[in-house]
Amino acid sequence: QGEALRLIARMADGAMRDAISLLDQCISIGKPEITYEDVISIVGIVNDTFLYDVSNALMNKDICRVLDLVDKLFMDGKNAVQFVSDLTYYYRNLLICKITSKPESIIETSDETMKLMKKQCKGFEQDEIICIIKELSLLETSLKWASQPRIFLEVSMIKICEGNFSSDND
Repeated sequence: QGEALRLIARMADGAMRDAISLLDQCISIGKPEITYEDVISIVGIVNDTFLYDVSNALMNKDICRVLDLVDKLFMDGKNAVQFVSDLTYYYRNLLICKITSKPESIIETSDETMKLMKKQCKGFEQDEIICIIKELSLLETSLKWASQPRIFLEVSMIKICEGNFSSDND
C-alpha cells in the first residue's frame, strides 16, 4: 500500500487536487486496499519491470525485442506520452545510480527495482544515458502533437538502439 501511495504522490507531482483525484479513482474500483498495480492500471502507466525490460533491450541493441515491447505497450492500451515520460525518469534514475555511491538517498523506488537499476546502469556509459534522456525528451515533446505516436516511438527506439541520437550535436 505504501508503494501505491508513493506512486500517487509522484504522479500528482506536488498538486494536491491531482493526488486526491487519483485517490478517488482508485477508491472507485471498490477494493478494500489499493495496490501499486491498481494505481498503475488507473493512470495507464507501465510497471518498473516493463521499463527495465525496455531499457535492457535498448542496452543490448535488440531492435526486435524493443519493437515487440512497443507493440505490447500499444496492445495493452497504455499512453505513449506517459510511457516516454516514465522511461525518461527511469533513465534519470539509472544516471543517478551510475554517478552516485548512495542512489537510494535520492531515488524513491522499491528495493528490488533499486537492485536492478544498480546492476543495469553498469551496461551503459554515462554519456550514453545522457544522450538517451535527451532523445526521450525530444520524443516526449513530439508525441504530444503526433497523429501517429506509435511510429514516432518506434523510430526513436530504433535510433537509440543504433546509437543515432538527434541531440549528438548539443
